[in-house]
Amino acid sequence: FGEHWDEDRLMLSTWRAIGTGSFRPSFYVYPTVTHWLAWLPALPTLLAGFPAAKQCLATVDPSLPTAWTPCLSQWTNHAMEALVVKTILLRARFLFLLFSSTAVALTGLFVWRRRRRAGEAAIATAVLALSWEVQYHARWTAPDTLLMAAAVLVLWLLDEAERRASDRWFTAAAAAAALGASTKLTGGILLLPGLLVGARAHTRTRVDLR
Repeated sequence: FGEHWDEDRLMLSTWRAIGTGSFRPSFYVYPTVTHWLAWLPALPTLLAGFPAAKQCLATVDPSLPTAWTPCLSQWTNHAMEALVVKTILLRARFLFLLFSSTAVALTGLFVWRRRRRAGEAAIATAVLALSWEVQYHARWTAPDTLLMAAAVLVLWLLDEAERRASDRWFTAAAAAAALGASTKLTGGILLLPGLLVGARAHTRTRVDLR
């Protein structure tokens, strides 16, 4: 199956998050959305261990400020062990693959929406789906194809905003750009097309007012 350096770093960040109970990533090269998506597969394991943790809490003295610490450690250690033996990793890979596939689907739908030609949409979908970028990165817990999906969505929403001259579509595009920037540090570049389209719309409005 091979290895990917992003996967090791993300899983380490997830392991630390489970151990500390923090929802924040330990480093921001791969920001919040990617971190949460890698963290989410651990949730079933954490929920499964909750009854035992609850029983443990019932046996301790609540007046002691750190009495709950051993119970919390017992609860999180089970999930951390599942991460070490790859149980959570396999769930994370499936989840990333599922969300990564939206990049391919959105590309095909965008081309069909723009061109209204099923053949062109099919070709665009096939070219992206069979590309090295998708075939390689979609297998891992890596943010690249997640950023790709967000980029396609941003372009689609900006195209609708341009054609409809609607602030609601600009707002949706800004939200999609923020989502993309939260998948990978370089996703901040998605703000650029929004600024360009917004500046063009603003210029056009000023000309119309004259």
